[in-house]
Amino acid sequence: MKKLKVIAERADIYLEPNVKSPIVGTVEKGTILTIQSLTINRTWYYVDFRSPEKNITKSGYVLTLLVEETYEIQKEIKVAEEEKLELILQKLEKLEREIKKPQKVRIEPEKKIKPVEKIKVKPEEVIIKRYDKKLSQVTLGLGAGQSHGGIGGFLQYKTRFGLAFHGGIGYFPASDAITEYDWVKDTVLFGGGIKYYFPLTSNRLFPYLDIQFGGIGVKAHQEITGFDWYSGFTLENIQKTLWGPSFLGGIEIKLGRIGLNGALGFSYNTTDVEWTVQDFFFTLDIGLLIYF
Repeated sequence: MKKLKVIAERADIYLEPNVKSPIVGTVEKGTILTIQSLTINRTWYYVDFRSPEKNITKSGYVLTLLVEETYEIQKEIKVAEEEKLELILQKLEKLEREIKKPQKVRIEPEKKIKPVEKIKVKPEEVIIKRYDKKLSQVTLGLGAGQSHGGIGGFLQYKTRFGLAFHGGIGYFPASDAITEYDWVKDTVLFGGGIKYYFPLTSNRLFPYLDIQFGGIGVKAHQEITGFDWYSGFTLENIQKTLWGPSFLGGIEIKLGRIGLNGALGFSYNTTDVEWTVQDFFFTLDIGLLIYF
């Protein structure tokens, strides 16, 4: 078989002929590789190599520009075999001379030889470590923010194309957010949206963009509706829930079966509210994730 010699300082061996595939090993400059095959476009070699960490043989793909073919190794092996053969012949000649010498034959009593026990040897296993760079299809989020409907949770389903659909519901403490009126009541907000996860190679960090529609907050107003001399001004208490789209950018940090989520963005109010001029609001998401 032809041999290859690594000419780069370090060369990564990939599971597939693609730099985005998992790395099965890394070899240093001068390492000798055995060629198994060459890809059609002559960009990759499929090779065998000896792993320095576990001293086992592995296989994978290496870029052709990181190695060069060499026949010196075959020559060195041939010379070593010839020297070894010469040494064996010398030992045979010496043994033959010893046999021809007259020797005294000593007969010893017969000894019982115990049968040799069979030793079971397990075949060496080649372990290739794979990294799962994909998030779980189903995720439960618990926390606060736009996707949680205030303080609550959301359920998400992720497709293999990087898109995820989510819907959430939660408790919005309007009475704590609007302190100038004591008649404001807490409410429930809900909504849903679509996330797009960027195709990075990390298996811990997952940045994304999120577009959703749902409840974004509560506004309260006290309006004068009339006046008479006996009771004075007549007031009407008005409380409205604001609805509209939200745009967020965030990142998930996966820690096994659980993770952390954080996102920032803004929301736009589409509810008709005559007594307020603010339609844009800063919004966020923060919470704990559970992967199924």
